[in-house]
Amino acid sequence: MPQHRKLAVRRLRRKPALIALALVTPLVTAGIALAAPASHTGSAAQSAPGTQLGRSAATGSLGTVTGLLGAAAPQQQSAPGPAGTPASRSTSVLGGSPEQALAPAAAALPAVGALTGPAAPAPQPATADDGAKVVGVKQINPQMVDLTIDSPALGTTTTARLLLPKDWNARPNATWPTLYLLPGYGDIRDYQAWTYYTNVASFLADKDVLTVLPSDGMAGFFTNWYNGGHYGPPAWETYHTRELPRIIESAWRGGTRRAIAGLSLGGYGAITYAAKNPGMYVAAASYSGLLHTTMPGIDRFCQYMMQQEGVNPDAIWGDPTLQASVWDANDPYNLAQGLKGTALFLSSATGEPGKYDQSLATDVTQVLSGDTSHLQPAVMGPTLEALSNITTHELELRLSQLGIPAVTDHPVAGTHWWAYWQIEFAKSWPTLAKALGAPAS
Repeated sequence: MPQHRKLAVRRLRRKPALIALALVTPLVTAGIALAAPASHTGSAAQSAPGTQLGRSAATGSLGTVTGLLGAAAPQQQSAPGPAGTPASRSTSVLGGSPEQALAPAAAALPAVGALTGPAAPAPQPATADDGAKVVGVKQINPQMVDLTIDSPALGTTTTARLLLPKDWNARPNATWPTLYLLPGYGDIRDYQAWTYYTNVASFLADKDVLTVLPSDGMAGFFTNWYNGGHYGPPAWETYHTRELPRIIESAWRGGTRRAIAGLSLGGYGAITYAAKNPGMYVAAASYSGLLHTTMPGIDRFCQYMMQQEGVNPDAIWGDPTLQASVWDANDPYNLAQGLKGTALFLSSATGEPGKYDQSLATDVTQVLSGDTSHLQPAVMGPTLEALSNITTHELELRLSQLGIPAVTDHPVAGTHWWAYWQIEFAKSWPTLAKALGAPAS
């Protein structure tokens, strides 16, 4: 057994509750998914071939429209999304400070044409070195554009959303620092999720940054799939770190000063990409990320998530024991040395319900009345956040051992959903902005 795994096992032996949590989570999730009706879908810096994805529909195996890892949000009153996005049973309910830094989300987003400023951009041709190219451009509003991209790495087309700087047209010769903002796992809104559940579009509108919100195919795992040792499509890491930046920088005036951030499994992607590509990103941020994927119990949980999406659980990195070297090569904990020189922001909460979580009493009442639509988010939100909290602290410990600073934030209360991620994004912005050379406020 590799030395780092022996150390992880020793740490877990001192934390029996964590072992139970890591091992029982798949069982809890499976039971909830079966129970649900088919119709429901601070700076602590120094301390520290397969086939295309088998998507679950909105009423699929995960049991909630917002997914398992990436949007385990309490179901709220329906609200229309911004133009270009479908309606949802879930919206964020926000207010107070510091969350006022990002205003309430979906319904408040501007409709097409509502933003002031220059005319919308004309479609731009773009081709990456391996032949990836833009095959469609859709204007959502003057500062929001969706691209359809034909990707050889993925073996199919995919979509990305761009949030343009307010002066993108007024300054036709300018290039812009670029923020890549990654989604979580299993959310049917995928690349649209950040602009549906939060108000990042308004928040970033005057920040002089080009923001790219790519797809991860709902369950791409931000990696080049092992596929029994054959690799080949889908190669999400190649798409995200090679094809997409080439397109953004050759045709959409993205600069080479890049930052990357993501929530939940997207947090894993952000930190892993930064660690694997030292110097490519000036900053990286994770909000409730899964940041130690070879930790006992977490490896099997990753496989369970793939199984829930109808995918062979060995497809991403093989069997955790037989292909341990592949798993090790994709674990942020093992890659931590590559983060040296990157400005880091890491956040997670305990999973204890907070001010944006529905009361347990309400959930129990609904279950007793036969309505289980709230059950999975209520249980999985705390559980998923607790898992992310464990792995985030493990990475922070490793960074501390390596002498790599990170800005960290760990609220006592908070579960695994968008209201909290919106707050954490606002908290992370000074770190991201400073590295990008963008306005901090």
